[in-house]
Amino acid sequence: EALSFTKRIAAFEEARITLSAYGGQGTGLGAATVALRQLYPELSIWEIQPVHNVPVLLLVELGAGGAGILGLVWFLVSRNSILNTQNSKPIVFAPLMICLVILLMLDHYLWTLPAGLYVSGLVGWTGRGIDKGSAPS
Repeated sequence: EALSFTKRIAAFEEARITLSAYGGQGTGLGAATVALRQLYPELSIWEIQPVHNVPVLLLVELGAGGAGILGLVWFLVSRNSILNTQNSKPIVFAPLMICLVILLMLDHYLWTLPAGLYVSGLVGWTGRGIDKGSAPS
């Protein structure tokens, strides 16, 4: 566990260095590991990992502007979903969003792997079904 913790801390430092190297424009979608490879050519390919935190990874890949726009869209969709529900529906949707945010802070798979994108989409789809007053079918 100490090795895992050390690697995660190192990934945050690598993300900071990558962000400072690429500035506000970011590395591009899915290109954080390519940028790390260019910045750290001495590392073995299996040692290069994206940071295990989706908001930080978004900032590195999309830059400040892109991450800000994506964050604003996510905030507006979430706010609209919660405000447009009736009675107990926010009680159902809010825990889904809280669980999603916690998972986003702990690993990158919800952003970098197809299975994670499917889970993210299902949470959003479930929220839309709740918004419409019926369960998704």
